[in-house]
Amino acid sequence: MEGGRMALKVTAAIPLTMAVFYLLLILYFKAKGGYRPAQIVGSGEGAREVKASG
Repeated sequence: MEGGRMALKVTAAIPLTMAVFYLLLILYFKAKGGYRPAQIVGSGEGAREVKASG
């Protein structure tokens, strides 16, 4: 019975760890200013990203 409880604790730690990291990612992107779409001009080798105005 003891092995089963330990396995459950270890298995429950994985989604908990993932939730913490997702929360940290959300906070990081909010602090950075959120989502900003990239504007790509050109095509192929000459493609480049330009800063969005506004």
